[in-house]
Amino acid sequence: IMNKNNLVFTPKAVGLLLYGAFISATAYVIWNSVLKYYSVNEMGMYKLFIPIFGSILSVIILGEDFTINLLLGLILVILGSVILNINKKKFNGN
Repeated sequence: IMNKNNLVFTPKAVGLLLYGAFISATAYVIWNSVLKYYSVNEMGMYKLFIPIFGSILSVIILGEDFTINLLLGLILVILGSVILNINKKKFNGN
């Protein structure tokens, strides 16, 4: 609203918008199809890998820099995934 410039929809911009919509719709359909056969608890841990793959692919495909902050962030995401998936019965004594 506060932007003074008008949006210009070039053919490339429209193509990227349609591509993004297609990718989002495809991911939604695949996710719902997978949930028909597996429980949310089983598949939920795989959603934690989205930032990992996104960061690695941005370094590979887009040529972004692999910085120490990125490495620390990836380590923290992996650590969070491990902590969330540790068998809680080990610590409760059951």
